[in-house]
Amino acid sequence: MFYGWRVVGGVFISQMFVVGFFTYAASLLVAPVRGEFGASLEQVMYGLTAGTFFGLFLTPVVGVMIDRYPV
Repeated sequence: MFYGWRVVGGVFISQMFVVGFFTYAASLLVAPVRGEFGASLEQVMYGLTAGTFFGLFLTPVVGVMIDRYPV
């Protein structure tokens, strides 16, 4: 089997876990975060939303940096 397909399969599985965690399991962390930091539900959700937007806008920048500079 071509080695590239193994890489594609590994990336697919890792993306499944990352997307699944961030979208479905994040709600499991809301109650402990609220209790630990004394934050309201609105503040916790704004934090998750901010993390999503930072990832959305920083991913292309990091991709260009990885292409131009050695890791």
